[in-house]
Amino acid sequence: MRISTMATASAAAVLIACVAAAGPSAAATADVAAAISAGDFVGCQAALAEGLVGKLPADAAGITAAALEPLVADPAVRTAVDQWQFIAKLGADKLAAFAKGGPGNAEFLGWIMNSPDVMDAFLLAAVPTGFARRDENAYGIDVASLGIWRTIHDADPDAKSGMCLRLAMATALAPPPAQSGYSKVAIDPLSRYRHFKAAEQSGKLADNFKNLTVWDYSKIVCADQSDAELAWGRQMIDEFRPDLREGGRVVEMVSSVWRRNSPVPYTGMQAMLQGGGKCGPRSTFGVFINRANGIPAIGVAQPAHACVAWRGFDGTWQVGYGKGWGASRLDGITGPEFVEGVTARSSVTFFSMVEHARWLGSAAATTPAGKEKGAALLALAQKMMRDSPASVGDLSRSFRPEESEADPGANGATVATESTPAAQPPAGAPQPAKAVDGVIRVAAGDLAKTDGEGMWGGPRGVLRGRSRGQDGAFLVHFPQAQKTCWAEYIVDAPQKGVYEVVLTASAVNDGQLLEASSEHYNKTALIRVPMSHGLWAATPAADIKLNEGVQKVRIATMPNQRGVSVLALQLRPKPAPEPAP
Repeated sequence: MRISTMATASAAAVLIACVAAAGPSAAATADVAAAISAGDFVGCQAALAEGLVGKLPADAAGITAAALEPLVADPAVRTAVDQWQFIAKLGADKLAAFAKGGPGNAEFLGWIMNSPDVMDAFLLAAVPTGFARRDENAYGIDVASLGIWRTIHDADPDAKSGMCLRLAMATALAPPPAQSGYSKVAIDPLSRYRHFKAAEQSGKLADNFKNLTVWDYSKIVCADQSDAELAWGRQMIDEFRPDLREGGRVVEMVSSVWRRNSPVPYTGMQAMLQGGGKCGPRSTFGVFINRANGIPAIGVAQPAHACVAWRGFDGTWQVGYGKGWGASRLDGITGPEFVEGVTARSSVTFFSMVEHARWLGSAAATTPAGKEKGAALLALAQKMMRDSPASVGDLSRSFRPEESEADPGANGATVATESTPAAQPPAGAPQPAKAVDGVIRVAAGDLAKTDGEGMWGGPRGVLRGRSRGQDGAFLVHFPQAQKTCWAEYIVDAPQKGVYEVVLTASAVNDGQLLEASSEHYNKTALIRVPMSHGLWAATPAADIKLNEGVQKVRIATMPNQRGVSVLALQLRPKPAPEPAP
């Protein structure tokens, strides 16, 4: 059996629906109810193990892959296996304390333990990624996760099924810290759940967010930033670089984190993007901007370096801004182990069968009559896992390794990626922008021409993208580190004279400058762009001269700027100065 390298869009649904429609047996339901009522999960777990041994073949030699598949597909067996594993991972004594710990806890616990589809999704999400830790099966699940889960479950009726159920379980398994890392703002798990639910419902997250698995969500909701910072991260992309939403390329904002010692203190992700930072801050920002936009991401440690890994829209994980997977460590394991593990997860049905074989073997091995059969099941689970070839690709490849500055050993093979093309003017000759009430207003996306020269190749001229806000208007982006870059517009001035130029612009660094000029005058006007943390702001007015009638106006970058986006231009006739008395 071969593990697919692609996680299908239905992967999350399979995790919820892979259990047969039939519910647990009446006997299993009664046993669990009694255990919850009496607080005796030790006895319940032992009874489950004894019952499971009775379902196994009479001889250990009969435990084969062919015999396993129908066995774990049996609803009664699968429910009992899940119940045993649930008790084993959370702890019998801790479950008993939780059941008696507050009104409604017992009912909530009964709902979980008699819902095999719910238990399946929860338990499979908690399985470690690395093959060695899966083999050991020694990990545990913090019983505090049940308290978080119950709070969300009680607060939102939607949290009982579908995406919201998976999101609730992920928040319970991987809650955010109590306080954000730099901004020092309190974070609440229920608020974090509600934050991402609302963002998804309003269409602000990655297009495939609603189809992710519980494990995927766990690499998002745990973000070490406040909900306000996460919301800013999405709005900043929408107003500064909306083109990066195409194909889930928001990680490319790491290139805007200036590689230097920051001149401003870090008070949050806005300040980190503003001031810049070496590999550690760039790694932190890369993880943050992915998670803020609903893309699973993890920080990566490499020799004398730190970078970022994230899940692509095709289900495969990428590492960038450093060496490849071979030099990486993340999620508690090496890069190659991580790739092997997430590739295995992508084959949802097979992943589930292997783990259920492991859980069944662990349960059987706790009984005198089942030790030999349990050992055979554990050996079978290990063999099935190891014998399934997984295509992991070139482990030396990395996205933009050249941007890892001069950290030791940071060189790697660059992943071939398609550059964002330079902006193309709208089809047809643009109509000259005319004055309304004496003011000429121009949408930045309505450019007539653009060109320029990058310092290291790449696109020439401005980039053009559609903002998610501002009624979907097109903006233009002047990329960072350009020798020259300009956009040209056609205007129809009602009169000759001096005009005040004001731009609606966004910048993520201090000290950004643009120039404005008209075709009939050589003098350029310097436009100072406010540091707006990537959100729209009006620039101070700058003066240029226009002739009466139709003419070209050009907006251009100064050399070596850090990137500016422009949504609109406004040209207003400047009042003549009053004569001196």
